[in-house]
Amino acid sequence: MKLVSSIALVVCISLGGCSSFGSAISGPTTLKPISDTHEANAALKLAVSCCKRFSEIKYKDFSEIKDNDEVINASNNAYIFPEGKSYFSAYKLPLNRGDFRITLSSVFTKTVFVPKVILLDGEFNITRIIDSSTFNFEPANLLNENQFSGVFTIDRSHSENIHNETYMIIYTPENNLAASTTIDSDEMRYARARSLVAPRNAKVDIPHSAWGNINLKVNYLSDLNSKNNIYIPPSTEKNTSLNKAVTSDVASGVTGARPAMLKETENYYNEQIKLAIKKNDIKKAVALYKEAKRLGSPTAETVLIKGLE
Repeated sequence: MKLVSSIALVVCISLGGCSSFGSAISGPTTLKPISDTHEANAALKLAVSCCKRFSEIKYKDFSEIKDNDEVINASNNAYIFPEGKSYFSAYKLPLNRGDFRITLSSVFTKTVFVPKVILLDGEFNITRIIDSSTFNFEPANLLNENQFSGVFTIDRSHSENIHNETYMIIYTPENNLAASTTIDSDEMRYARARSLVAPRNAKVDIPHSAWGNINLKVNYLSDLNSKNNIYIPPSTEKNTSLNKAVTSDVASGVTGARPAMLKETENYYNEQIKLAIKKNDIKKAVALYKEAKRLGSPTAETVLIKGLE
């Protein structure tokens, strides 16, 4: 959200001149309202897949991205992912600018696009998947709308390594389009901002959509120790035969040897598994366990089993 909107909100609340929280944030915005999830999802059913392989996708240049808004809709290409068909946005990542951190946010309007990310190496093999469950809900504040947001880091410690993460695909799982996310209504946000009694319509269900508004922020890191959700590729200088075997396994969907998971990432998944179990969301806990196990976590299984005892 633009700063002008935030200033308008503060003035509006202080003067008591707004009839709702929503009217206080009607300043300039790049958001494209997507109010009809049925139109979006119906268009997806008719969309033809652009390609059969990741290598056939046309990737946009990511090197100029700093803080960019993007609309994903019927003008985007569609692809058939493991969960089903989805519109997507795809980028070729910069290779010679050092480590960088990506913050991906999906903004709520009348609907929401629930993001999932696939990262590929230079040979279009999957290096990791940033699952939708890792994108946390962040409620609206003076600077931002309601949004799902997640952060991950791209490693560039091994220059000219074919296993470096080179391509990024952003999509939404088709099997999640029938769901919705419950958030505070505009009236509830307004009441909370002015310390008023909660209205009757305090919550609203936001349907998931095949279309949506996303934002990409990029920070190039000078501190190589500043890591967050990072994949470090295997070296190409040694164990060449092993690397070829791993590449072959990934390409065929077989889980093989991979770089050890960073302790920070391991701890993150363990905490998320515990939290899901605490909320009695066993399905999410198992999904997190599977994702952590696939990424090489040595402790996720133990954490899951202990949590379910």
